[in-house]
Amino acid sequence: GDPEESFNRLVRRHGGDVPARAMLDELVRVGTVRNEGGRVTLVRQGYVPHESESAMLDLFATSATDLLSTLDHNLSGEGERRLQMSVAYDNVTAEGVEAFRALGAKRGLALLRELDAALREHDRDVTPEASADAPDEPGRRAGLGLYLIEDPLDGADAMNGGHDDER
Repeated sequence: GDPEESFNRLVRRHGGDVPARAMLDELVRVGTVRNEGGRVTLVRQGYVPHESESAMLDLFATSATDLLSTLDHNLSGEGERRLQMSVAYDNVTAEGVEAFRALGAKRGLALLRELDAALREHDRDVTPEASADAPDEPGRRAGLGLYLIEDPLDGADAMNGGHDDER
């Protein structure tokens, strides 16, 4: 069908009352899509606010709160422990960091896409029929976050050698 009409339908379905043109302009501005002669092409999956300091602070606050909430829950000893895992070595070469960064981005995005599809089926806003089994049950927020650990070492840290730490 007509690509412009497809985009308009997509915005009407998921963009609330934001006009399709405003949505397109913003997606182009932040580098998520390209608009070439009316043909909208996805450049990046997902949105990370690079230019808006307030949007970055909101993202930071949400991510930090999510991690701290998980740590607090696990330390409390109440209920089932929440997933909390990481892997880090403390004497990695610059080449190794670059390779790890690329692998993490590629595999992380693939995992998040898979998890997004699985969780989407149970979100009542996206999939209203998800409420059919328990219409009066209160909703919950659920998700999984990934982050890259990358810090320079001072001289003393570099002397200690590498180790693997999975939790």
